[in-house]
Amino acid sequence: MKNLREARHSLLWIAVFCLSIAIVPLSWITGLRGTDHSYGDEVAAPALMRDGRVNTALPQDFEAWWERSFPWRSSLVSLWNRAQQTLFHSSGSERIVVGRDGWLFFAETLPDHSGSSPLTDLDLRRIARTLELEREYLARQDIRFHVALAPNKATLYPEKMPVWLERWLAPAEPARHIERLGAELAATAPKVDWIDLETPLRAAKTAAGEHGLYHALDSHWNQEGAQLAAAVLGQAMEVDQEALRALAPTVWRHDWPADLARMYYPDRVTHDWQCYLDLPQTYQFTRAVRSVEDVRFATLAPDGSGHLYTIRDSFSNVLVDIWSRLFAAVDYDRAFPHALTTAAASGCDRILLLIAERNLASWLQGTPVLPAPSRDPAALGPGDLASLPTLSLDCRAELSKRGELGHLNVRWDGDDTAARSVTRVLLALGDEWYEAFPLCEDENAHDHVITPGFSLYLEDMDVLESFIGQHGARLEGARLLVETDGSWFLRID
Repeated sequence: MKNLREARHSLLWIAVFCLSIAIVPLSWITGLRGTDHSYGDEVAAPALMRDGRVNTALPQDFEAWWERSFPWRSSLVSLWNRAQQTLFHSSGSERIVVGRDGWLFFAETLPDHSGSSPLTDLDLRRIARTLELEREYLARQDIRFHVALAPNKATLYPEKMPVWLERWLAPAEPARHIERLGAELAATAPKVDWIDLETPLRAAKTAAGEHGLYHALDSHWNQEGAQLAAAVLGQAMEVDQEALRALAPTVWRHDWPADLARMYYPDRVTHDWQCYLDLPQTYQFTRAVRSVEDVRFATLAPDGSGHLYTIRDSFSNVLVDIWSRLFAAVDYDRAFPHALTTAAASGCDRILLLIAERNLASWLQGTPVLPAPSRDPAALGPGDLASLPTLSLDCRAELSKRGELGHLNVRWDGDDTAARSVTRVLLALGDEWYEAFPLCEDENAHDHVITPGFSLYLEDMDVLESFIGQHGARLEGARLLVETDGSWFLRID
């Protein structure tokens, strides 16, 4: 009897092993591969030849294709994640954090929550200087410039983060990005119209309804949270407050496709609660749009007033229905880097720059598209240039043509400490001095890895080509002033 039981046990494992091997070819033959609702485009099957040559990236292409095309992948991923969450109260995905009461969070917001963010005080000073240069450019064209960050969900709901985070990381209520950037702007760029959203959202959290201000299974605020943010932003932008209050959402439905749940359980569409405006649409799109995720689109409203240009990310999706009713014209733009020349040419009277707190580092990874302002070094305080102390900084420059503008992008090399201390840069091009953005544009603009350097746009490409022709990629002998710790230095090779 014992031998019979052992034989049956062995046969069962053999059957399971054979089934696991057979499931892949059987799935391909029958076409039954499971339903995949995860984000991401289809990946083409790897090719042995590419452009008439042997494809040397075949292993990487196969890995990317197999990861997306493995039969029943979404079901297996969902099963694994659910088992991890149910049995161990942890996450089976490196991108998702499973919090209390079933709440889900983006793992990339953990550094912000724990106070271990790579953004230093000097990084925030460079961001502040960048925003001031943008404000200055727009002010010359009588365009108001407003800046705000949408708080991370973990910033507003830290009590929903997992217990292990308190136990192992022990966050001691560190100063958040929003608080730190607001303080830096007040100190070094007070003319930038900075709008604090974290404080009013925190204050309203306890009075919010049972569904809160943010989704439990999505990374964004819900319509109620967005409405509160719109009230704060609208007050700063001098929007008709009575018209804004009339747009309060009233209808709750459990039909919102939650992005984090979709990533965590890719074999299904998981819904969360959302509140909707129970009002007829009073605006129209200027062209056909696929969704509010489109990179650029615009709306017109006959009963609105003013022209808003909003530079945004996905946090503004639920604001579209609000802004489009209030303003006569709205341009929505999520292109990166931020094209200020395009915004200024739209005819708008105000620009709102609103992105998620978790995307703040990207502001140091893309050069805002606007011509560099000319400067008089003597007016900025460096004094006699010949008597300035020197600072040795190696660099490497790249020159490109982008539309009607020339783009100079320079990466600091060598001493990383000295390079990361630079917060302002002035560069002599021909007979003129220009101020550059204190950032180096990154090829991967959203990996949050900041490369120290500087960059600028210029309308005259010939001037930039002559400059590189004279000084080379290392900018040998170029006249270059840098500010660190409030003092100016003459950069030397």
